Parts: sequence; structure tokens; C-alpha cells
Amino acid sequence: MRNKMIIAVSLVVAGVMTYLMFSGLDEDFYHFPWKVFAGFGIMSCLVREGLKLVRDVKKEFEE
Repeated sequence: MRNKMIIAVSLVVAGVMTYLMFSGLDEDFYHFPWKVFAGFGIMSCLVREGLKLVRDVKKEFEE
């Protein structure tokens, strides 16, 4: 689980850095909606990890 969190955090940091690099450009430049995709990525990761945690807790209570 720790490795997955490190990967998720590094992807978020890379996305934020890319967004910050492109947000400083000219206003006529098309800004890709990085925030939307970063939000979906973070939420999907949190939902997956939350479901795994619920499954593990459920297994512990069944034993």
C-alpha cells in the first residue's frame, strides 16, 4: 500500500507541476483542464484504497 501511495503522490505532484508550468503562459494559449483530470485521479485512487480497507476490515471481523 505504501508503494501505491508513493506512486499516487508522485503523479499528483507531476500533474500540479505541469499545470503550474502551463498556467504561466500567455492567456491566448489553450489551458488544458488539468484540475479536472487530477481530481478524478485522486478520487479514483481514494475510492479504490477505501474499498480495499473496508474489505480488509470486513475480513478481520468475519474471522
